[in-house]
Amino acid sequence: MLKKHLPTVLASLFSALVAVTAYRLLEKPREVIIRESGESEYRSRNVSRDGLTTEGNASFSLAAPTEFTYAASVSTPAVVNIQSVNSGGRGLSFDKLFGRDRYPQRGASGSGVIISKDGYIVTNHHVVADGDKISVSFSDNREMKATLIGSDPSTDLALIKVEVDNLPF
Repeated sequence: MLKKHLPTVLASLFSALVAVTAYRLLEKPREVIIRESGESEYRSRNVSRDGLTTEGNASFSLAAPTEFTYAASVSTPAVVNIQSVNSGGRGLSFDKLFGRDRYPQRGASGSGVIISKDGYIVTNHHVVADGDKISVSFSDNREMKATLIGSDPSTDLALIKVEVDNLPF
């Protein structure tokens, strides 16, 4: 049977090799450069070296280089880690009554962004969709329980809330 299909397999491999080689020789490399120009305005929060925050309007050129170190230091406090746990069922079962829980806890984790100082956080729907318990870890090592406000599977977005005030956003 191997002798019967061997010529077909070898011909297929040879033709694939010829096609890939011809493509690499004949196709010119493409270079894509995206440049945006013009001015744009945004609402900024300026953090000075002494930790004071001021707000104001600022403008920048879209083609200007970005200082990522500064951007990361300002935005990191608003990024959180989210853990969602599903205990595998909410009702009593025969196995749970006798201490033989066949369904261990399953969970999901992901990131989120604080969008308001009163505790609203945006994350992905798939992170919190099946969770009985949602826990949020902040960049300052605090951990809090969160409540699911709403989610949309079609856009994979969810809104959760922690009960705390004056969060960086």
